[in-house]
Amino acid sequence: MISGENVDSVRAVGNLGALREAVDRAGDPQPNGAVAVATRPATVGIGHTRWATHGRVSEANAHPHDSTDGRVHVVVNGIVENYMALKQRMTEQGSVFTSETDAEVIAHLIARNLDGDLPSAVRAAYAEIVKAVPEAEGVLVDRQVFPQAELIIGISRDAQFGPVVLAGSGGVLVEQLEDTALRLPPFDEDDALEMLAELHGRPAGDLSAVAGALVRMGLAALEWPQLVELDVNPLFVLPEGEGVLAGDALVVLT
Repeated sequence: MISGENVDSVRAVGNLGALREAVDRAGDPQPNGAVAVATRPATVGIGHTRWATHGRVSEANAHPHDSTDGRVHVVVNGIVENYMALKQRMTEQGSVFTSETDAEVIAHLIARNLDGDLPSAVRAAYAEIVKAVPEAEGVLVDRQVFPQAELIIGISRDAQFGPVVLAGSGGVLVEQLEDTALRLPPFDEDDALEMLAELHGRPAGDLSAVAGALVRMGLAALEWPQLVELDVNPLFVLPEGEGVLAGDALVVLT
């Protein structure tokens, strides 16, 4: 949370409800009359939920991560594969690490190159990361989207019925929700929209685009018998008229 020139971090292990409680507690007056966060109300906040890619699930490993001098604070989605080599080198040069994560190296790298020009410092940090990985060809920057829903759509082959098209509530909770609908291809967009209406989650957004993707997926299963399995999860459903985007996919061929 940012208030003026003050940056305060509140971390919690668990879901966002646990973080909300921690934020509320942090703002409560302390026994000595002090307040745990900035004295003026925060005007900017950044929230982040973390999968434990590197390091345990703990408050120390939660974002944001700070540079040793406190000038740089980062919230990162992504992985620094060569972070151990970078971390060892910067530790030898005086950086103090407080987590087991790969993301923290980014804060220290930017701070090492920060001389008043943040964009230049970020570019220099990126150059150091790439330099440490000679086989790297560049950096991948993804578009940030704000989906109305996350779905899973896919194809499987049944021994009796042949190709089957699936639509369901997707994202990280797909196995827990088990909210799916099935159809045998070929079918049209009206049938596909009926599939989506059967879902308990009743997704919102550009459902016509989802229906079109389901129809084309069914036709692909009929046209290419070598296509054994196809899973798109998550399929990001954008607002009406903006279409859909595949976040990840698995394809199995014979």
